[in-house]
Amino acid sequence: MKFTDLNLHFNPGTRQYLWSELCTNSSTLADKSRNASVIKKAHATAFDTVRNLSRLETLWAFPGCRRFSNLYKLLDEENFDEFYCEVKNISHLIDSRDYRRVAIEEARGHASDGVHYFEVLVVSSSASATDDYFSKTLGKWASDQDEFVYKVVVVSTLAEALVAILMNYDIQSVIVQDEFSIGSGKLFDQLVNQPALKALESAICPDDNPALMLGKFIRDIRPELDLFLSTTVSPTKLAGTSNYFSRLFHYYENTSELHLSILKAVGRRYKTPFFDALKTYSREPVGAFHALPVSRGNSVFRSPWMKDFHDFYGSDIFLAESSATTGGLDSLLQPTGTLQQAQTAARICFGSKDTFFVTAGTSVSNKVVHQALTKDGDIVLMDRSAHESHHMALLVTGASPYYLTGYRLDKYSVAGAVPLKHIKKALIELDAQGLLDRVKLITLTNCTFDGLAYNVEKYMEEILAIIPDVVFLWDEAWFAFARFVPSYRQRTAMHVADRLRQKFDSDEYREHYKHYKTEFLSKHPKPDDAWIEQPLLADPDKARLRVYSTQSTHKTLSSFRQGSMIHIWDEDFNKKNSDQFNKAYLTHTTTSPNYQILASLDVARRQVHLEGYELVQRSIEMALIIRNAINSHPSLNSYFYALGPEDLIPEEYRNSNVVEVDPDKDAQGITSAWSTDDFVLDPCRITVYIGQTGVDGFTFRTEYLAKRCNIQVNKTGLNSICIMTNIGTTRSSVAYLIECLIRMAKEFADNDRDFSKEQCLKFRARRERVTRPQPLPDFSSFHPKFATSKCRQLGQIRQSYFEGYEPDNVYHCQLNELQGLLDKKEPAVAATYIIPVPPGFPILVPGQLLDKPAVDFLMSLNPGEIIGLDAELGVRFFKQEYLGDSAAEATEKDSSNRVKAAKSRKEPVKINIDSSVV
Repeated sequence: MKFTDLNLHFNPGTRQYLWSELCTNSSTLADKSRNASVIKKAHATAFDTVRNLSRLETLWAFPGCRRFSNLYKLLDEENFDEFYCEVKNISHLIDSRDYRRVAIEEARGHASDGVHYFEVLVVSSSASATDDYFSKTLGKWASDQDEFVYKVVVVSTLAEALVAILMNYDIQSVIVQDEFSIGSGKLFDQLVNQPALKALESAICPDDNPALMLGKFIRDIRPELDLFLSTTVSPTKLAGTSNYFSRLFHYYENTSELHLSILKAVGRRYKTPFFDALKTYSREPVGAFHALPVSRGNSVFRSPWMKDFHDFYGSDIFLAESSATTGGLDSLLQPTGTLQQAQTAARICFGSKDTFFVTAGTSVSNKVVHQALTKDGDIVLMDRSAHESHHMALLVTGASPYYLTGYRLDKYSVAGAVPLKHIKKALIELDAQGLLDRVKLITLTNCTFDGLAYNVEKYMEEILAIIPDVVFLWDEAWFAFARFVPSYRQRTAMHVADRLRQKFDSDEYREHYKHYKTEFLSKHPKPDDAWIEQPLLADPDKARLRVYSTQSTHKTLSSFRQGSMIHIWDEDFNKKNSDQFNKAYLTHTTTSPNYQILASLDVARRQVHLEGYELVQRSIEMALIIRNAINSHPSLNSYFYALGPEDLIPEEYRNSNVVEVDPDKDAQGITSAWSTDDFVLDPCRITVYIGQTGVDGFTFRTEYLAKRCNIQVNKTGLNSICIMTNIGTTRSSVAYLIECLIRMAKEFADNDRDFSKEQCLKFRARRERVTRPQPLPDFSSFHPKFATSKCRQLGQIRQSYFEGYEPDNVYHCQLNELQGLLDKKEPAVAATYIIPVPPGFPILVPGQLLDKPAVDFLMSLNPGEIIGLDAELGVRFFKQEYLGDSAAEATEKDSSNRVKAAKSRKEPVKINIDSSVV
């Protein structure tokens, strides 16, 4: 069990719930119409709630000890009216977050716009360590010129400190003194359940320096926090603490430097270099003799025909437009100033070695990485259900795809994630064919559209054991937010790359590998079938960590549309790949980037660098509310069902046997799942099965949700919709969604009751169609003309795609004629991509042989939802005279050659079920 999973085991809404409960009780107490027995019961409940809050509120600077103590006094004196007013006021300030404004006004004596509030945690058991003491010793250095106001929270134990950083989102800095105890205490037991307590206890080493141990724990949980060590120990005896602490201070020295360091550290995260430069530029008088008439608004502000355009967007967006890179705006293609600084800040925030901003979406980011890392003749192992941009990237690079098929969830028509054994088997087969050295890149989607997140560490470690220099491209388009809570973070590419490097360099791992080499590799020195079942270890002296992550910042963080980032953790980037990457970046990046998108990337980074932990926790909380409502509400669960891990992840990939995503129901199982399972389910992706409604996903999304309720959802399946919570999801929107679903469920129930016999038969037919969808087809193989070498699973996508442009090479066939093609002896070979939506990935790619499963699936779909299908002409296929030998003749010839080759080597002949060469 990993200590970094601690945050899964508390409810971030605990404090809010207690204050809400206290509000209800205090309202009852203040109601003079209530009888004595009701008042007495409410009085006792209020005391209990205040007692519980008294322990919890020590973790926040607001409302503070004095104000909170006054609640006890008012309650004890039975001054219920004043008690109700005070509780209501405090609760309102907490819910609305206006307590931050109040704190600033108290500190400055007046309202101060543009000033921001945060809290500083002090960990010390010194008798003099109190809120008042630190507020005075640090607060005396505060100035009205400061951008920030902060208050101090003091705790005396390591356990309380950890609970504080988990619960109190306002904490941005931590001061650790070397005088505090380890003990857990009642506060920890109350707020964090037993699995988390055990995780803490197992992680504590009594011989370690408590301050350094706490520093490590905080870095694991909330690495964005600024840590300072105040110590009486000589700094020379604390070597290595720089890994955890930003700066060391001697306990008895002047606190002015500590105060200034706190402000500077938060200011560093708050600063947005490019956005700040853009704001400054928009206020400068400029004579524009350059391209872009809209620049400075000169073509807009005085136009009588564009007044509505100006009124809608306001002046600033036009004042900030420019096609020049002067004035501090910097160049996206060759950044040397503010944009470079913004990308550096993003690199620190997301834990990469290099980060690049992209203004044309992650589709372009994916193509940049493919072009930078692969070329004609290379092999790319690719999840077949990957976003179409990965498939299209092959048209640029000329690399050959080896498609990996995930497990299938036919009941829901969902493509699952790719099991590790499938990848290991593919690599071993390629090695047997002498093709392993051509494998340059592996790309997987993490997390998938349906919320399946990979065990990234396990995958990378075992794959590097087979091919130690392969490059990983993790498409994290929907996972940019995952960096900011520890449970998610351990399944992100950048974090795992850094973790694996530390792991490979450790003596413990090298000793483990030495034992593994003796016990396993000595018996199986070369890849064989035994490698598929055996957990593999990478050779720490050979493995090169080359990891790329592409993230759609606009999908899950606060960036404008098309804002994307490429994060790189590549040990060989400067030695092998930086020039190729820069050329690829130039190839796909516009010379006229949208500065507003770039600024939004800068600001989105700032937001999550300061409040990402809070925002992601709240989005998880909103997701759990929706899930619980759908599956427990008696009106909803007859027609809707929110799928969980047991529905979307086969048992063989869930060692934990977890079936829930709610920590309140199975905290220990969820902890185990995120640490060890091959796949886990992101609770924020809520795939709702709607089969019992008899309505398909596309119709439900458009006719029921969009048109009737103005509700937008992420994606649809044939019998499901995917609801996604994000850092902008509000309680009001959650309540509205649930209310709308309840109304729809009532409508479906009324229809079921009132249907005539004929209507009932039609409804059953519709329900049959959506509850028993056609299975997703596996990838068949490439036609021999387009196959790479003798392997029919490897294809020349670029050749087949561009050859399909020639009218003389192709013909068209309608969907209802596809079955007839299979009845002929000649093969039907796709000349373009055929992408049904859903599922949103190619069922056929250029050069692929059409087979019966693909025909059956395509025939079951609405033709209007198939990309690549011409409404008038149909699907494009290659003519037989262009293909030459028929598939049957080519296969027979290919098989004969394999038999002869195997006999010459005196090897057994292996025949693969998909006709590829093994």
